[in-house]
Amino acid sequence: LNTSDISVTCEAPANPEGYSNVSLGIGERILSGSGLAFLYVKPPDLESLTPSFGQLASRSIVTIIGKHFLRSGTWCRFGQFAPTPADVLSSSSIRCFSPPSKEKETVKVSVSVNAVDFGDSTLEFSYKTAAMLTGLNPTIAVVSGGSAITIFGSGFEKCALLQMTLGSETMKLSYVSSSIAMGVTPPLAAIGNYTVAVSNNGLEWSSEGLVVQVLGDLGLTALE
Repeated sequence: LNTSDISVTCEAPANPEGYSNVSLGIGERILSGSGLAFLYVKPPDLESLTPSFGQLASRSIVTIIGKHFLRSGTWCRFGQFAPTPADVLSSSSIRCFSPPSKEKETVKVSVSVNAVDFGDSTLEFSYKTAAMLTGLNPTIAVVSGGSAITIFGSGFEKCALLQMTLGSETMKLSYVSSSIAMGVTPPLAAIGNYTVAVSNNGLEWSSEGLVVQVLGDLGLTALE
């Protein structure tokens, strides 16, 4: 129990879900309590988060799926970092920004509905080196799609969200190693030069200015 001239801080005892009346007293003398109530709620129960990792020194938008989120007062905490307010989409879905980290590490993610009590239900979020592009082979594709391209670089992760963009179009990549991935180009809107970018999680992208030249479909016009 901590007191000052204008406030009293005390620990709430365990109680079932619902409202409990609150009163303030000294010994057996009740000083206050009329109209005061304290709400007990179910603690957040976390099930999954997407993405499960982000780049070093950057903030990622992380969607957390679970139960018992409240419309107001819901917060996320990533490891030792200070809690951040959550954007509550529903009682089962919230969005949070992961705080930037300078270290490659995996931290526990927990959620609170009062910014004080963070429950035992946790998930893991990892900070990893960003994917980087160094080369493409070939650097020419056809506008109708279906061109196989090998991507060279570093920091590629073996995950379902490994992907590359050509302009505004996205293509999934197959992981070969941390420095090699492969993909097949989708149909494109027009011929021309397309800047490419790569991502491990679909949120954070790295380009390095590499370009794929897209040509019209090639066909046989004569046979000799």
